Formats: sequence, C-alpha cells, structure tokens
Amino acid sequence: MKKLALLAIALFMTYVSFAQSSLTYGFKIGMNYSTFTGKDAKPSMAEQEEMEAMGMSDFKVTYKPDLHVGAFLNVALTDQFSLRPEVMYSIKGAKFSFNGPDFENIDWEEYMNDPENYQLGTRKYEGSETLYYLDVPVLLQYRINRIALQAGPTASLFLKYKSEFEGEEPEEEENAGDNDYRKLDLGYAAGVSYELENGIGFSLRYNGGLSNLDKHNNYKAKNSTFQFSLSYTIGNK
Repeated sequence: MKKLALLAIALFMTYVSFAQSSLTYGFKIGMNYSTFTGKDAKPSMAEQEEMEAMGMSDFKVTYKPDLHVGAFLNVALTDQFSLRPEVMYSIKGAKFSFNGPDFENIDWEEYMNDPENYQLGTRKYEGSETLYYLDVPVLLQYRINRIALQAGPTASLFLKYKSEFEGEEPEEEENAGDNDYRKLDLGYAAGVSYELENGIGFSLRYNGGLSNLDKHNNYKAKNSTFQFSLSYTIGNK
C-alpha cells in the first residue's frame, strides 16, 4: 500500500512538472485590416448599370483598419508541435466608396437660368460597416527555433455592428439577434510568428470566413482579415 501511494505521488509530481514545462500563456494586441469578399461584396453588372443610371459610378469595397485584443494558451504536444487556443475581442468590417452627384455644391443661379442643360458636378462618397466579434481560434503550431507556423479553425461570435455614411448619423445595433448578420461565423486562420527570448512576440496572420455574413444566405459575402499582433508570453520560453 505504501509503495502504491509513493508511486501515485511520483506520477502526480511528474505530471505537475510536465504541465509546468509544457504550458504557457500570454496576452496580445494588434491591428486588423478587414474587408468583405464574395460575389455580392461588390455590385453586380446589373446593379452597376442601375447605379450609373442614377449618376453613381466607381463603387469600391476596401480594407478597413481596426484592432483586436485577447489572450492565449500554448500547450506543448512535442518539442516542435503545440496547440494554441485563443480568445480575442476583434473588430472587422469594410470601407466602401463611390462617385455620385454633388448635390451640396449646386450653382443655383446657373441652374435656375438653364435647368435642363445644367450639369451636376460629382464627388466621392464614403462609408463603412463595422462588425464586432468574439473570436476563438484553435491553432496547431509548428515551431522552428523562435519562428512558429500556425494554422487552424476559428469560430467568431457576432456581437454587434455599426454602419456609417458621411453626412448621416451612425446606425448601431447592440442586439446581435435583431439584424441579418450571422450569429456564428466559422472560418480558418494561418500565419507565422516570431518570439524573442524575453517573451515578446510578433505575428502576421490571415483570417478567412467560411460562412456568409447574411444569416439568410441572400447576400453572398464573407469576412477577410489580415492581423498583425504584438504579444507577450508568460511561463517557460
């Protein structure tokens, strides 16, 4: 009985020693550069023709800078492989712009003299769509010295959105269930990181959505995000 107890204690101490040496954790903060991709992210040819008939042209969807912040665990599986679950508050979205009639700078005197032949000027209009998520990536990490390659699935819980268009009050929705955005966005992530001896690390990652943003699947567009992060790892390096 005494030998069994001693064996159990020895196994427990071995487990604790292994856990301490194989588990690290840390925090990260960084920039997101996000946009929407998919066949409905930009107007179709028919929609562009309709826009042109209304005096609008050159519609663009571009990347929108924002931030992310969160925490992570590193669980060593072997000397080179580890599992890295993360939890992040992440802001995504896209910017859009188009050229349209300049109603703000009409020369009313010239217009009143010859309204039929008056030519409206054009100007650039800009806006953005901002989506707030709680991201949970679970990555497999392959380490070569202080460089690590990362890849794995992600699950993003939609929290709220904000729509902005110049000259108008922002539209913001706190309740994620009262709009057309999908509550859970499934996707993938892949990237590379480099960690210094003091635990400070840098990483570049791409996060692609696999789910349509529209929960009814009427609008075919997905999240597409590049992330640059600064991190600090606590524990055995």
